[in-house]
Amino acid sequence: MFPFSLNDTIGSSYPADPDGVLRTKKGLNRLGFYAVPKEYGMDPWTDDELFEGLKNFQRDNELAVDGIMKPGGPTHSLLGRRLSGHKDERDLMPKSFAPRSGLGKGEKNREEDVLGLRRGLAGLGLMPGSEAASKNTLFDSPLEKAIKALQGNHGLKEDGIIRPKGPTLDIFGKLLAKRGNESPAKPHVFSTVPVDKKGDRDEPAPNLLQLAQAVKAEAEDAGESDRKSGQKPPIKAPQKSANDPEAPEESSAEETPIPKLTSPVANPKIRNDKSGLGHYGADRWDKKTKTYRRHPGVDILADAGSDAISTTPGTVSKLGWVYDKDGKRHYRYVEVTKKNGDRVRHFYVKPGVEVGTKVEAGKTVLGKMQDIAISDKKKEMQNHLHLEIIRKGSEEAGEKKFIDPTPLMPWLNK
Repeated sequence: MFPFSLNDTIGSSYPADPDGVLRTKKGLNRLGFYAVPKEYGMDPWTDDELFEGLKNFQRDNELAVDGIMKPGGPTHSLLGRRLSGHKDERDLMPKSFAPRSGLGKGEKNREEDVLGLRRGLAGLGLMPGSEAASKNTLFDSPLEKAIKALQGNHGLKEDGIIRPKGPTLDIFGKLLAKRGNESPAKPHVFSTVPVDKKGDRDEPAPNLLQLAQAVKAEAEDAGESDRKSGQKPPIKAPQKSANDPEAPEESSAEETPIPKLTSPVANPKIRNDKSGLGHYGADRWDKKTKTYRRHPGVDILADAGSDAISTTPGTVSKLGWVYDKDGKRHYRYVEVTKKNGDRVRHFYVKPGVEVGTKVEAGKTVLGKMQDIAISDKKKEMQNHLHLEIIRKGSEEAGEKKFIDPTPLMPWLNK
């Protein structure tokens, strides 16, 4: 149905599916909502730019701005339609809406008004696209939920009711008029060129169009000059089809299959005890800042004294220390740098290798698992190996960025 599939939810607190992330980045990039980072190019890992691009797309399309995209949800559906080149639901949405009575639980809910409301909300992306052509004239739960979403997005009381001359109707009417005059596939432009304010949207200033026209004219003149001089024009890269988000990007970023990690222990299971969950992104309470932080890795149960096997091929690049809650250095970690520059750290491992050692995934013993009980006074935490991946170059740049290891560990009993 859509030009790209999405198997798992994309969001900062969700495990990432590399294939889905890459498709989403390509789609957002094509529509102008994702600028490819120069440091690491178009890769299949989540980053701040991806979540900000989703929020910009949602903001521009009057969806809930949360940076989360769920399979089959309004953001996924609308993004798919924008990329597909198909006619938009706006073709069926009313240009204006003036119900003769209230709409909602306990209201009259005239059939023609319900139908117009349903099609309008679908055109705004607050209901599934199929509702745009629906002939359902009943006021049902999905319709009420969509009204509440509209109200919540604009700071109104979420009662699920639209009344004549009420604030919800006023907002709804303005959105219908605004969307009816806009192009369905209007891109969000990444540019440092000054912008002119029109309403509550930023539009490219006229000089951006003039610049584009000048560049085009210059290119045409250059091509004509080449033909006259007998020179062959440079070979152009294959153009991407507007309906194929899987087509190669013009970026030179290398896209290769992502190697899976191997298990560092026998019978791997994820930690789940009174101290917390071992999943990537799980909440961790920080007593100093009085806020929650995200768990940057995955905790895999491991017996103290057992062998810790390297999960990836590479080179041992660091033998570090892990500080406990009292600031004491009880624990160690072994860092292995992969060929692509990503760093895989194995925590609570007493090193049995030296820096510079070449290691093999699933074969090289990095060291022995340490006993968590040394610093866990309450004895609530299960012994485990904490595994985390740091994106290449991010630590040196001063902003450490973590990669979710979960999709690379199909053997993990979650």
